[in-house]
Amino acid sequence: MFPEMKDAVVKKESKRRAVIEEIILTETNYLSLLGELENLFMIPLSKGFPEGVGSTPPALSQAVSANPSPATVPVGRGQPIHSTNSTPHLMKQPSIGAQQNSVSRSTSMDPACVKPSAPSSPSVTPGAESLVTQGEFSVMFSIVHTIITIVREYCPLMVQAMESPGQPIGGIFLKMCPWLKHYAVYINSFDESAKAVSTAKKRNKAFAKFIKDAEKKSPANYDLSSYLILPVQRLGRYELLLETTLKHTTSSHPDYTDLVAALKQVVDINRKINSIKRAEENRQKIEVRNTSSISWSRAGLGCQ
Repeated sequence: MFPEMKDAVVKKESKRRAVIEEIILTETNYLSLLGELENLFMIPLSKGFPEGVGSTPPALSQAVSANPSPATVPVGRGQPIHSTNSTPHLMKQPSIGAQQNSVSRSTSMDPACVKPSAPSSPSVTPGAESLVTQGEFSVMFSIVHTIITIVREYCPLMVQAMESPGQPIGGIFLKMCPWLKHYAVYINSFDESAKAVSTAKKRNKAFAKFIKDAEKKSPANYDLSSYLILPVQRLGRYELLLETTLKHTTSSHPDYTDLVAALKQVVDINRKINSIKRAEENRQKIEVRNTSSISWSRAGLGCQ
């Protein structure tokens, strides 16, 4: 290899490594912030619920650890995202509706092993029993616990990839991609989640006070809405980070093929989410238009 070509390869590899370091740093921070969301808000609010409601179904944690690929994951209003890589036993995992009634407390992979270290999560906030119903909790926090479980499992694997020859980060993302379809569920229910929190604050002064007090304890100085939007932002960030990593990966690199496949899957998920969001927005516009037309028609006919 000519010296010029060798220098170019070394420079490209250096940039690739820098991007992978950014992936791990931001993923570690993301995991830490999700832990704060869980400890400050989710666990305290679920304390008054029947046993098991505030914990991750064991089957879910085991399924993520085993890395099966969800066969079909609902993404909103009955529209599924299909995976071509399904595993039969996954059909036994809890339904999305059942998952939404629980909070992640998965400890199958200890976040403490993740390096570089992230700020420790705050202690659990006490005294929030019965401030919201199970139904309200389910809408407010959707499937955050599922996302926390996924991040807790794969963040340490990203660290291991960084320390391995060739830094096979693409292979880790390719294994994680089937689970990223759960982000579609969360993102498509995000507006309902925000509305549920706002409504509860107005209706329940004790709940509003609890949220305000919990926000004051946030190590990141985040309010609840800033925590809840994290998964929405992260999925788009994955696409950009994978795109940049691929840009600095030579076609002869052992991780190249996995990177290409992982990026394609993440792009497809983002496109499907955007498509469903547009369809939902159009549906709502049509509903508003139809409601306005009916109101005007009644007014014209003198209906009361």
